[in-house]
Amino acid sequence: MPGWDTIKNRALSSINNAAQKADRMTQIAGLRKQIQQMQQERQDAIVQLGTAVYESATVSEAWPPEWQPFSETIRHCDDQIAALTQNIEQLLQDNPESTQAACPQCHSSVSGAIKFCPQCGSSLA
Repeated sequence: MPGWDTIKNRALSSINNAAQKADRMTQIAGLRKQIQQMQQERQDAIVQLGTAVYESATVSEAWPPEWQPFSETIRHCDDQIAALTQNIEQLLQDNPESTQAACPQCHSSVSGAIKFCPQCGSSLA
């Protein structure tokens, strides 16, 4: 049967091993977070580069053949976004309840279609 010193040493060793494992896991989590941040920064840079290339090629209209499908997709999306935005504007103009008003209590801008102010909660009825 092991003595108290042996039991104590095993317990301290287990605690030390657990603390080291927790420290490693914390370090790994921190490194993974840094990797995610760098991946996001890289993705943002790629988007910025793509935007710059697209705008440059649009101005010069010098599209390499391999870029043609991408430019067509972008133009299609731009056209659809413009049409959808125009539909929204038309719906807002056609809907009298969508007019903006001011809350009588806090004077924030509110839509005429809501019953309570989203800022202060006052009744708008």
